[in-house]
Amino acid sequence: MVALSPRQTRSAVEQNVPRSSRKTHKDRVCLVREGQRAWIKHRDEGVKFYVSLFPQAERERRRLQFNGDATAARIEELPEEWE
Repeated sequence: MVALSPRQTRSAVEQNVPRSSRKTHKDRVCLVREGQRAWIKHRDEGVKFYVSLFPQAERERRRLQFNGDATAARIEELPEEWE
């Protein structure tokens, strides 16, 4: 039996996957990344407002608190909702 290089193996695997599902996977990856960028943008806008409500001495602690809470809430969402 002839050993295949990693590149040939990947190619062989891709050939066994229908073209439509490969495209669907790529589309889903793009949608998830776009959703993540939007979420980060909104999170950063929210933290700016939230932190502005506190005295200068508390702002860093409150920023970390907000980011931790927002991230915990994001993790609890189902991955299908990230798009």
